[in-house]
Amino acid sequence: MKTEKEALLNQTSIDFLAGKTYCILSKNRFEKAGLLAVIAGYTDCTSGTVEFENQPLKKITKEDYRGKQVGLILQKNNFLPYFSIIENLQLCSNSLQSKRKPKSELYKLLKSVGIEQKLAGTQIKKLSNINQQKACLVKAIVNNPKVILVEEPLLTLSEIPLEVSFEYLKDYAENQNSCVIILSKSNFVAKYADEIWGLNGGKLSFIK
Repeated sequence: MKTEKEALLNQTSIDFLAGKTYCILSKNRFEKAGLLAVIAGYTDCTSGTVEFENQPLKKITKEDYRGKQVGLILQKNNFLPYFSIIENLQLCSNSLQSKRKPKSELYKLLKSVGIEQKLAGTQIKKLSNINQQKACLVKAIVNNPKVILVEEPLLTLSEIPLEVSFEYLKDYAENQNSCVIILSKSNFVAKYADEIWGLNGGKLSFIK
């Protein structure tokens, strides 16, 4: 059990580059959750800085950063269960009162993960687990974010073959000049990343 004086992340330093996929390995779920929250802008550092495009996050409007620049694939997908896939994506793409993506573009994104237009009108709660997870992939990229964070893919993308989901994410990173950051405990997941880092005792270390 950690006391209030103990740092969850300590002397942690890393540069995430556009176009690359990273895997951060750790068996400590609290450290992984803490790092994800810091990168996503949900938690501020008590010391040190987190920068996005050479600007400290503290100087960036958090709503703008989280809504437009970060895509999340989490165990809690935060879909509205009684809304259809397409309605959920429309809400996501208009989260900051920006111009909504046209439905035709959203249908095209859904088709890229194997969800046809007819299924796109189905309520989230009526979808199979695999189709919910496919919808999560699309939700993560719908606003063309520069950073995609993936919480333990063995859980969040468990129904989709790893090589399929990671090929999708890696293609996005390379084609959209974004970066994908995966937090996992599995060495099997790590083999799909361009760089592998370890998180242990609050510190990050480069593995390969």
